[in-house]
Amino acid sequence: MNIQFTKKQYETLLRLTTFGNWVASSSETEMNNDAYDRLNQYLLSFAGDYGMSELSENEAGRFELNPDYENKLQKIINAYEDMVFWDKLAYYLAARDIQKEAREIAFSEEEYFARLVELEEKYHTILEKTGLENIKVEAQ
Repeated sequence: MNIQFTKKQYETLLRLTTFGNWVASSSETEMNNDAYDRLNQYLLSFAGDYGMSELSENEAGRFELNPDYENKLQKIINAYEDMVFWDKLAYYLAARDIQKEAREIAFSEEEYFARLVELEEKYHTILEKTGLENIKVEAQ
């Protein structure tokens, strides 16, 4: 089988595999699986064929992204991590609150979910306005 890509498609695929490789290697369950890295290496080996040799450098038989290009991708990863952080924080705070409420109120499944969403939206609004300013952790 032979798959052909335009230069733009190749760069998009390279970015996607770089992001996927980053996610997979940051997960403990996938740390020992280097199939993602091998695929990323394989794709990087074609950068010159697509007139994009400036994107990667061959260091001792291993392709590494050019630091400027890697920084560009890292900015996208950082923005994603920030979004996930705030989203998860709002969710976990809402889940904590609804678990407390559920000890006193017998929610139906629909009511529970609706209340969870309501609480999550409340925390999103608060966090958008104040960030971590009002977050406190108290030792017990």
